[in-house]
Amino acid sequence: KLSLKPGERRKVTFRVPAEILSFYDQYMRQVVEEGEYAVEVGSSSEDVRLSGKFYVTRTLVIGERKRFFSETAIE
Repeated sequence: KLSLKPGERRKVTFRVPAEILSFYDQYMRQVVEEGEYAVEVGSSSEDVRLSGKFYVTRTLVIGERKRFFSETAIE
């Protein structure tokens, strides 16, 4: 969470490791499915002010999950 004053602008960069998107498939493998993923930013889920998307180009099988959060940089 980042609080800004009215009119204040900051650049926020998120680095999202693939394993954060993973889930257990029907064979109990931890996977990230190929496809399009959406990202939304706002003050709440009903007040989305910025959205984007990214693509995972192939299905990935993840070993042991070690990370649970994205890395964030604020400029």
